[in-house]
Amino acid sequence: MSKLVSSALVLFLSATAANAQSVHAVTFQQKILSAGAQILLDGQKYAMVFVPVADFGSANRYVVGFLTPVEGDPGAIFAYLNTDHSNETIANPVTISGFPGQISVADGRTYSVSQSFITQKNELEVTADASAFVRVKVGATMLNFFVNFPKLQQAATPLADSNQYSALGQAQWGKYIDPIAQVTAVDNYIDYIRIIKVN
Repeated sequence: MSKLVSSALVLFLSATAANAQSVHAVTFQQKILSAGAQILLDGQKYAMVFVPVADFGSANRYVVGFLTPVEGDPGAIFAYLNTDHSNETIANPVTISGFPGQISVADGRTYSVSQSFITQKNELEVTADASAFVRVKVGATMLNFFVNFPKLQQAATPLADSNQYSALGQAQWGKYIDPIAQVTAVDNYIDYIRIIKVN
């Protein structure tokens, strides 16, 4: 799991523009869920949560809803919200719950060569993933939502004893498919983001 999380963080740092570099067209169509309601995305359970968010520099308060992995589901992939105090104006925004926002969906593949703790030999592991990064400007606060859906495409495969530094002979080419199911999952994920002013 740690390898999947670290590759997701790399995507988080690079996915900053609204659709500017997205290969896939994305949509935002508001979907309403009550607190605790659960749905499946790419075979994993997610539940709707609502958190209180205070605007920076004002007395304005909001309830922000988004999907989070269901606790106890061993396959659930992380998702989170953080906020920044910001005076940035979002260019070419999409409207999310009445507020200006940016959406980016990206997919990629990570090729990892690492030494096995057990065999002390190098192994190749290949993971494909899709991620969504959504920013919404609410007053002086930027809401940043992130979710990542990885899929193991080639499990850790030992490299040949005769050459511990070339993985070419171990490539399982047929497994390297575009992670379309994950792209669909993150595109669906963003539809549940909801922002409600409470004062």
